[in-house]
Formats: sequence, structure tokens, C-alpha cells
Amino acid sequence: MTYRFDDHPDGTLAQIRVRGDAGDFYRIAGPLLAPMVRANLRKDLRDLERALA
Repeated sequence: MTYRFDDHPDGTLAQIRVRGDAGDFYRIAGPLLAPMVRANLRKDLRDLERALA
């Protein structure tokens, strides 16, 4: 997992890249899990934004 924070005219732009080699289970379940992972990352970023405000 790589986090990147850059300056942005409206504040800070956060980018997160998740990479990994999927095993057999995750290769099959990945499409089902991806939306949940994205939602969790969005929540974590919202929590971080609130904590830093």
C-alpha cells in the first residue's frame, strides 16, 4: 500500500495505491471485495481529514 499526499489549491490531494499478488482465493473474490476496500479507504481518508481539521 502506497500513500501519496500532494498540495492542491483546495487543500491536500491524497492518493492511495494498493498492489499485491493475489492468491487463488483473492483472484476469484477480488471483484467482490474491491468495492468494500474502496469504501473503507474513503472512510479512513474522511476520518483523517476530520482529525487534521
